[in-house]
Amino acid sequence: MFRGILPEEYSQYIAVLTEAQAIELTGQEYAEFSYFNPIILNGEWAITMEEIANCTNEQFMWVKELPLIPYIPAE
Repeated sequence: MFRGILPEEYSQYIAVLTEAQAIELTGQEYAEFSYFNPIILNGEWAITMEEIANCTNEQFMWVKELPLIPYIPAE
């Protein structure tokens, strides 16, 4: 559990990034053999809750402080 959110609820949240943050994270490991993959959702850069919750890379621990927003799929 991360921030009171159960693992089965992780798909319901994302964190919005600036373009500079997205560029910094792209292709970097958040855990061994697991890589950040920022995507554009509804015109904004974002990473998934899975990437945030499972980040163990000391260089990128700041992602754990990013505000989370509900993920609402585009129709």
